[in-house]
Amino acid sequence: MAGRWLFLQMADAVAYAHRNLVVHLDLKPSNTLVTADGTIKLLDFGTSKLIEENGRLISTMMMTPGYASPEQLRGEAVTTLCDVYSLGAVLL
Repeated sequence: MAGRWLFLQMADAVAYAHRNLVVHLDLKPSNTLVTADGTIKLLDFGTSKLIEENGRLISTMMMTPGYASPEQLRGEAVTTLCDVYSLGAVLL
């Protein structure tokens, strides 16, 4: 049950970033901190990008391959769906 709660908190943090037009682009366990009270904090927004007016971003080659979405790996334009893919990879 605790793992599920942590994942839901992580998803909420990603949704907050997306609502504020930020895509993280490097979600992975080592970029997630769990505080002593069990709160999730996302770390390392160094590769993040702001969402453009058309909802797409230019590609970035800074990523962790095991958690990166297929479009990131191919060097294509990226969207918030890249973070959704990475959330699933973290869940596995």
